[in-house]
Amino acid sequence: MRVRLASMLIALLISTHSVASVFTVDATSGPWDPDLNPTAVYGDGSDSPAFSITSGFDFTAGGLFTFEYISGLTSTYDQVPPYADANGDIDYLANDFLGNSGNYFPSAYVNPLTYPAYLNALIGTFADASGAIVGTPFFVGNGPLSVAAPTGATLILLGFNDDIFQDNTGSITLSVTGPSVVPEPTGAAIVAVMAAPSFGIAMRSRRLAIKRQRRQQS
Repeated sequence: MRVRLASMLIALLISTHSVASVFTVDATSGPWDPDLNPTAVYGDGSDSPAFSITSGFDFTAGGLFTFEYISGLTSTYDQVPPYADANGDIDYLANDFLGNSGNYFPSAYVNPLTYPAYLNALIGTFADASGAIVGTPFFVGNGPLSVAAPTGATLILLGFNDDIFQDNTGSITLSVTGPSVVPEPTGAAIVAVMAAPSFGIAMRSRRLAIKRQRRQQS
């Protein structure tokens, strides 16, 4: 009994759990750094750095991350109050077109099977520690959207689908849920589990049951 309960608790200690966190991304954030990703250049360079998510998550390949819009609005025109949610301005189709800057929108580098892509939609990508894109960028939008981490990813980058960022206003708040591995227990932790009160109770219950069985047989 004790061994069985110990095995269950130790397995629980080393199992993979999910963690959910809430983040707010400013409307001036681009989804990655074009200088670090010369094959995925966009816009006029007026964007602020991508919003980076690193701590609290396990980025082992295949781990599933879920993104979901919570609140907030953005605008790509500084004289117009924020009005678009994470799906972007549905009256402005961006896809793989050139913007007013003369350069592409970030949506030119997502999977075209996920089009239509709207202006200022929320976009994400997995990246390595240097900020280089790993895998293929993806639309986040309002979600919920679930994406598996690719091999080599150590962080998530988030930003908006625009080509001129300096006049953007507002922000988007979203939740991100993904795997978080509980560290493997040390020898001391295992001993502590074995010595936990529940095991003492289990052992006493076991002894009492044996005594009752012997009385019934006598």
